[in-house]
Amino acid sequence: MKTTPAAGEVVGNSEVQLVPIQLDRDAQQIFELANEDVAHMHSFDLGSGYFSTLESTFRHIQAMCEAGLALSIMASGQMAGNVYITDSNAPELATISYWVAKRYAKRGIGTEAVSQAVDFAFSNLDKEGLLARVALNNESCV
Repeated sequence: MKTTPAAGEVVGNSEVQLVPIQLDRDAQQIFELANEDVAHMHSFDLGSGYFSTLESTFRHIQAMCEAGLALSIMASGQMAGNVYITDSNAPELATISYWVAKRYAKRGIGTEAVSQAVDFAFSNLDKEGLLARVALNNESCV
């Protein structure tokens, strides 16, 4: 599935952009952002240790990079969360999931990021459909 935006390439508009994650550059910032509000991260079904330490954050992001596309959501130049597009069990489908830090929630950033990721996936990946991985207790995701 590795059809990633080229290094330095951005997907999006002037307010919300998707940028390929670079582990060495981004792991610390992702760890800090995800740990600003652990209860909020549970609403994305991501509170079970993915970001509990810098090492577990690195391993999680590395796994997402290896499984497909791992992109940082940038809001007005600041990292706001991540979006992942990975293969699903059905070869014709991909799975999309995301999280947005609490300070960026309820501002349409996640919605815009997912919209851009969906557009990118259908334009660049050989997939017939996308499955959304959402936490049912997060009303904004559902």
